[in-house]
Amino acid sequence: MCRAEWGKSRGGCGRKPATFAHASAYALGKGVEQSDVKAAEWLLKAADLGHEAQYNLAGLHNHGKGVEQSDAKAAEWWLKAAELGHAEAQRNLAVCYRIGNGVEQSDAKAADWTRKSAE
Repeated sequence: MCRAEWGKSRGGCGRKPATFAHASAYALGKGVEQSDVKAAEWLLKAADLGHEAQYNLAGLHNHGKGVEQSDAKAAEWWLKAAELGHAEAQRNLAVCYRIGNGVEQSDAKAADWTRKSAE
């Protein structure tokens, strides 16, 4: 049985890296049939555990890949990743605030997240 299928039976073992690895396997089709939907399901599990998968999940929502496209959900997950210190999520969130994409437009919040991403 491939790792992703084994992890499925074990719930990803509740471990962030293992759960994220299953998401990556489905996203890339490594050892399993490629599936954006299953990749999104595993990313959600990892993201709920507080993993940087939050950033990847935001990207899926942003592009509607494996999940329904939602600017608000993308911004929500970028915020969670940004709060963990993920610099690219901080930059993406700054853009969301600058143009009001998925969040209420705020130049002050855009500037704050831009500054944080540069630290």
